[in-house]
Amino acid sequence: MVSRPAADISRGVSGVALGFGIFLVALYVVPSLGPVARLVESSAWLSEGEVTQLTLLIVSLSLIYPLGKGKVGGFGLRGATPRQILVPALTGMVVAFIVLVLSSVVMMATAGPPEAGSADPPMNGGWPRFVLSVVFLASICEEVFARGLVLGYLAPLTRYSVRALRWRLSAPVLVSALGFGLGHLCLLGSMDTRMVVLIVVNATVLGLLAGYHREKTGSILPAIAVHMAFNIVGGLLAYLSTAAEGVG
Repeated sequence: MVSRPAADISRGVSGVALGFGIFLVALYVVPSLGPVARLVESSAWLSEGEVTQLTLLIVSLSLIYPLGKGKVGGFGLRGATPRQILVPALTGMVVAFIVLVLSSVVMMATAGPPEAGSADPPMNGGWPRFVLSVVFLASICEEVFARGLVLGYLAPLTRYSVRALRWRLSAPVLVSALGFGLGHLCLLGSMDTRMVVLIVVNATVLGLLAGYHREKTGSILPAIAVHMAFNIVGGLLAYLSTAAEGVG
């Protein structure tokens, strides 16, 4: 008979391996497949990033049902009340504004020559594309993966937790948030390293807040609301910053 600590370690390791493996397949393997690459090349609205997002969603939904033995509620696939969605969304906007403004301050304080190949290419399609791809698609797909599949799989480890002020953050929340943040290291080489580090930190904060509300309500919807709030605030701040530079 396997002891509880050994079983918990096994669950934790397999959960991290599961999330990491799916992420690598979605990020590198699927977009490089011939038919997919040709589809992306011929499409004005489908990018490799969106292929990755959709892969995360499809694989996560495909695994949630068998892993939950038909009970998908344990993976957050259940409803939520309007208040359970609105409060996290508003909280997400406030937290996003604070961390993103602080990030801007850090970037200005550590200003230096841009790194080679670090430019962040503009998104074709403007605001309609941003809303569809970043606000909706990315938020839904990434949350179903990180706070749905991964956090749900690690749910047996909920009894392990730490306290941050008055908030209890369980091991599944911490692991899914840290993994989500570190996943953004894939941006290295395509963006300024300082910006990537700040994105990792901000994404981890987003993950902690989304995971907290996901676990508190039992639903993935509040986590999606938090993610959307972060992306909306980030998009607006980026737009205002670009507009200010244009005026200057």
